[in-house]
Amino acid sequence: MFVRRVLLCAAFLLPLAGCAKTAKPFTAADASIAGPAKPDDSHLHQAGDDGPLANDPVANAPPMPVAVLEEINKLKAGKSSAVAFLGPTITSVTHERNIIGPAPAATQPYLLDSGDRVRIFVYGQPNLSHVYPIDAAGFIAVPLIGSVKARGVTTYHLGQMIASELKVSFVKDPQVTVEVAASRPFYILGEVRAAGQYAFEPGLTVQAAVAIAGGFSPRASERTVRITRRLNGIVSELHAPITEPVRPGDTITIEERWF
Repeated sequence: MFVRRVLLCAAFLLPLAGCAKTAKPFTAADASIAGPAKPDDSHLHQAGDDGPLANDPVANAPPMPVAVLEEINKLKAGKSSAVAFLGPTITSVTHERNIIGPAPAATQPYLLDSGDRVRIFVYGQPNLSHVYPIDAAGFIAVPLIGSVKARGVTTYHLGQMIASELKVSFVKDPQVTVEVAASRPFYILGEVRAAGQYAFEPGLTVQAAVAIAGGFSPRASERTVRITRRLNGIVSELHAPITEPVRPGDTITIEERWF
């Protein structure tokens, strides 16, 4: 049985050995099978030459779009935005810097002056909690501590001053709150339909004041107005547009136009 298997294997391997003896190496005569041979031009590329080889496939690629070349030049110069290449399209992504401008001007604080009335509340002291008028000299008279200057300060600072005076020898750890009970009015004169005295409101402008007074008369100059204003006891006069904010105690004069 074993001898039979050996004979079968020998019969199968002998033809293969004959094929191996008759095989010959591939030569240039068989160029028709492998196709035309490419010339050996590697010697043309000298050392240090950065140009493409003659058979370099990249050299035969289509030219790069002009827009891409311009963006690359800008990137080298540091003047281009980031460029994202998405398939055949070019998307320019510019990162804009959040420019924060100057903060808007805060609302003009209300400064107390003669003619205002303030409501003062002292926690646990009902005898001191009252409405006090500011006299012509700019003071209020508070029991126990006497006169306190109120002209030219805010309600917050007035409360701090009263608390400091009370803390000296009258009230232990006083808690004082001050608010405007009635502000001094403003006055409007001249070429308006209803001149007179009117209550002040926060955010009031000359234009709104004219509307409160019934509007301009037919002969009024609507471009600028004359305002008489007193600050810290000093009276000044200015010409301003109708968008000028009105302050408590202002006297607004609407003048007659020439033509």
